This record gives sequence, structure tokens and C-alpha cells, in this order.
Amino acid sequence: MDAERWNSLDGMRRQVTRDEARRIVVRAQLLDAERPGDVVEVAKQLGAIKIDSTSVIAPAEHSIPWSRIGYAYEPGQL
Repeated sequence: MDAERWNSLDGMRRQVTRDEARRIVVRAQLLDAERPGDVVEVAKQLGAIKIDSTSVIAPAEHSIPWSRIGYAYEPGQL
């Protein structure tokens, strides 16, 4: 970003509280919306689901849809 454009954004900065920042992040991740019904809806909303070959608790490709769908998510759907 060039310096002129950066300077024009200076007037647009504002400080947010921790709670406001948390709400912004939750909304950006679509975690405040109604739960999607299946993996296809999650993929459409997010645009992509990263498949991670390393996992400790659960593979990332399963934890992402599960965090949005909940207990109705079945790994075989992916």
C-alpha cells in the first residue's frame, strides 16, 4: 500500500474494546450465523476448507465443519 493511501486511512482508525473485537472476529468466521445443515453449506460459506495432514485432537478438515454444524456433523460427509 502506498504512503498516500495509508495516510488517507489514518483518519479512519478507531480503537475497539476487547468485546467489540471478539464480536468482529466471530462474525467474520460466520460463527454467529445459524448452523449450516451440512458440509456443502459450510464450504459454500467459507469458500474452502483446509485439509491438514497433521492433527493432534482432530484433523482440521473435520474440526472446522464440526465447529459450525455441531454434533450433527459426521466425518463421512466430507
